[in-house]
Amino acid sequence: MHPTTPPGDGSAANAGALAELNAGLAALGQQESPQAVDGRVRALVDAITADAGVDRGSAPRGPAPLPVVAHGIDADGALFGAFDPDRARAVIDDSLDAAVVQAVLRRGGLGLDAGRLAEPVGAIRARYAEADAGRPVDPADPHHQVVRDLLADRPALTRLRQLVGDPELDVPLPQAEAVTRFLDAYPRFWAVLVPRIKAIRFESRTADGRGGGVFNIDHDHVIYLSKLRATPPGAYVRLFVHETGHATFEAVLLAGHEMPCELDTDQVRELVGKTDPDTGILARKLRGYWDGMSASARIFYHAWLTLRVDRGRHLFGLDLWQDPAGHRLDPGQRRRYQADNFTEFCAEVFAQYAMGDLHPHVAAVLADHTTPADVRTAWRNAWQVLDTVAAPILGDRAR
Repeated sequence: MHPTTPPGDGSAANAGALAELNAGLAALGQQESPQAVDGRVRALVDAITADAGVDRGSAPRGPAPLPVVAHGIDADGALFGAFDPDRARAVIDDSLDAAVVQAVLRRGGLGLDAGRLAEPVGAIRARYAEADAGRPVDPADPHHQVVRDLLADRPALTRLRQLVGDPELDVPLPQAEAVTRFLDAYPRFWAVLVPRIKAIRFESRTADGRGGGVFNIDHDHVIYLSKLRATPPGAYVRLFVHETGHATFEAVLLAGHEMPCELDTDQVRELVGKTDPDTGILARKLRGYWDGMSASARIFYHAWLTLRVDRGRHLFGLDLWQDPAGHRLDPGQRRRYQADNFTEFCAEVFAQYAMGDLHPHVAAVLADHTTPADVRTAWRNAWQVLDTVAAPILGDRAR
């Protein structure tokens, strides 16, 4: 789920030079005394934490934009918890069932509770099939508006198939509509995304064990999204935008270079007190990576160090429903997820920023003076980086 250097960056050609550098570092490590290693590690920690609390940020300006796609089940933002994810999954056999259930959820459940969600599915399927064959939708039908919603969503699937080059793509109609609505909201974004990836694979099992989405760092530069038929479109599109955040915002912020695990998981301070040669070698590598990071990347990293404490208590999380293994992607899980890895913070916050979710959250945090000052500074600094790095990636919002 991390970004990788875009194809054609010359990494293969540099492999020999990198091997030579590693060999040189190994030789230096063997020569360093324990005291020298300890000094190197402490200097690394000092370099990473220097100026972490300096306020270089800004605040969201103007009124909060409407979300590109409503996060809640319906347009009024009803809580996802109104329906049980497992029960929603139980009434779905195929993508048309999924489209019907998602459309019902999008309209607030039509007065049904989770236990009765299956009742209208068969009738709505039949009405949609008739309408798809050309029979007019009867306004007297109690489900006519859901059928009309599905008919309105149908062109989005055709367009998504064309965009990703998959004529057999079978994403449920409301999910396809949510993805294309995001792309329409930022008309320039697709042109930025495409050169940084090789493909997008919807309904792929590759991501099933990775929370439903993955940008593959190992070899193929492909965004994979699982088959998530019970997931409401507002959550589904946010999972999609999260993965694009790895490929774009994170990749730009880190200049296409994979962040070492010790930095990505905030484990550098755990090296203090270790004085073996291998630790000295690692400290040199980490210092080289840190020194090569841009000012914006360091500012964003410092913000994360503050916001990640207490399992992400100061981070922002939205309910993204459920992954293919049945794990709840609730707000607490999403905060912990960002807290564990800086790269996941990059992707998640990019999605929140792009979808219009983050503006009201940050504005509220900055207006609440009971919030610790360092937390307000961290969000101001993070917002500044989003405005200067993420906004140009997205381009101007069209709606």
